[in-house]
Amino acid sequence: MRTDPVSSSYRPDPLLAVIERFLTESGLSATAFGVLAMNDPRFVHEMRAGREVRRATRVRLAACMRGARAWDGGNRPVCPNEAGGMMRPSKYDWARLDPQMDALLAKGLRVTQVAQALEMRVQTIRDRLSYRRRAPRAGKKRVAPKLIDRRCLNCRAAFQVASPFLRLCPTCRAEC
Repeated sequence: MRTDPVSSSYRPDPLLAVIERFLTESGLSATAFGVLAMNDPRFVHEMRAGREVRRATRVRLAACMRGARAWDGGNRPVCPNEAGGMMRPSKYDWARLDPQMDALLAKGLRVTQVAQALEMRVQTIRDRLSYRRRAPRAGKKRVAPKLIDRRCLNCRAAFQVASPFLRLCPTCRAEC
């Protein structure tokens, strides 16, 4: 990045004009584009300040912008909120692999053996299992917590609560 004052011979990088036009067409902010394209929120701001861009970075930026245009049929770039954003599609067909993985795990195979059977990396299987534990399932209802019968420590009245940490009845809690 340039630290010296911009001299009279300084000419902005032509790539910056292409990026600015892309930002205008797509509606993306400079920060969002920097994160999506380069994983650097300051990238466009630094280019505006005179940052010099390597050839490999130029190729990467061009591919990102070309890919975004292709996702929308070439008409205009896609904003990150539309059509699933500019995330790369999954390398694996999880709709097909999840049942196979579940069947192998149900047989009692270890994660390493499942990965070997599916010809995948062990870490990929572990990441998928972790993701599935975190992601809420469509159609699955949350189980309501069991109610606990308590006696208020203050007035000795009987009441029911879901948390084992509540020891005062709602009336006494309201008075506190």
